[in-house]
Formats: sequence, C-alpha cells, structure tokens
Amino acid sequence: MTLNAFPRTATTRIALGTALVAAVLGCTAIAGSGPEAAPSAPLTCSVAVTESGPSLVIEGVVEARRALSGSYSLIVTGPGTHMTQGGPISAMAGETLRLGRVQMGGTATRGLQADLTVEVGGDTYHCPTDL
Repeated sequence: MTLNAFPRTATTRIALGTALVAAVLGCTAIAGSGPEAAPSAPLTCSVAVTESGPSLVIEGVVEARRALSGSYSLIVTGPGTHMTQGGPISAMAGETLRLGRVQMGGTATRGLQADLTVEVGGDTYHCPTDL
C-alpha cells in the first residue's frame, strides 16, 4: 500500500499551482528591483571616475540600448563638496552619453560619493558608482 503525503485532489493541485505562480512572480519582482541591470531596460549606466593630470574627473555614462529621452541628475558630495548637475537627455539606440562632468583638483576619492539617477519613460534608474 502506498501512502501519499499530499492527496492528489483538485484543491491540492490548485493550491500547489498557485504557490508555484506566486514563487515565480516573487522571484521576478526581486530580479527586477535593479532596473539598470535588467536586460529589458532601455539603458545601462554608471559613474566614471578618471584622472586628468592633477585633477579628478567624475561623469555619468549612459549607454542607450534603444532610442530614449528623459532626464538625469548627478550629485557629487564629500568633504567641502556638494555639486548637483542635471537636465534633459536624448539618445539614439547604441549611443553613449557622457553626462554631468565634474572636475576637481586632486586625485583622492576618499569621502566622495556620487549618485547618478536617470529617468526614462516614467522609470527611474539608479546607476552604480565605484569611487
């Protein structure tokens, strides 16, 4: 005689199916919480930090996966520093935009923070920063 831990009734099948759908949708929502990394996002973005002689250059970089228009905001803060830049953007598919160039004396990034936010089609993308 075989005993089943879960009898195979229609109610059980519906409950298990509902649980499976809820789990899949939950995982999809978590994966979609970082839209800048989502393959379906219209763009990828980051904050580039480079040295230019005795200066440090910080700028937003947006790569358009498809034609887009929207706006951006780049905020750089740190000891004695608070710079805010922003404005409208428009790009063709495949185009790379360099946004909000901030040039500072010295090359130390200690204590600096940069936040690049891009809004396109009603969605907001928070772009990774590596200072």
